[in-house]
This record gives sequence, structure tokens and C-alpha cells, in this order.
Amino acid sequence: VLLSRARQKIDFFASVKSEDFKISANPAIELLRKFMAKAEKNNEKEHPLQFPYALSPEVNNNVLTIKQVYADLENSRELVTFYNTLIQRGWKIEH
Repeated sequence: VLLSRARQKIDFFASVKSEDFKISANPAIELLRKFMAKAEKNNEKEHPLQFPYALSPEVNNNVLTIKQVYADLENSRELVTFYNTLIQRGWKIEH
């Protein structure tokens, strides 16, 4: 329904990448994998880095510096999820 109702733009957020899905005989999984791969490719061209919660980290040698991250995240669960996602994607986090 989301894809058929969008008029101008779709914001797609995911905590997984297309490479997390193995090539599958299941057409639904394969379609999702291909959709995510296409979205990732388009996103890299337009916006190399995007972060949720209007965060604007400084990036230096694959190290993120986010000042007062706690001010933008509503609770500790969001902070832990955000932290784990960054680690899984290869970012080095300094405390």
C-alpha cells in the first residue's frame, strides 16, 4: 500500500542492508533484496550519509562525532539501537 499511495516521495529506513539477504528462490524476498539494493545505490549518489533524528555528525577517518546525541534521542533504547546499527555498519564509535 505504501508504494502504491506515495505521491511524491518515499523515505525508506532500514536497519539491514540488501547484502544481509541471501539470493533466494522466494520471489518476495528476492524483490525486497533488489529493492533495497536499488535504494542503497540511489541514496549513495544523492546523499552519501544520512542519519535519523536530524543528527549531523562530524565524520573524520571513519569516526563519527555526535555532540549531545542524548538530546535528540527520546530514550535509552533508541540510543542503544542507533549505536548497534552504526557498529554493524563498520563505524568506529568513541565514547
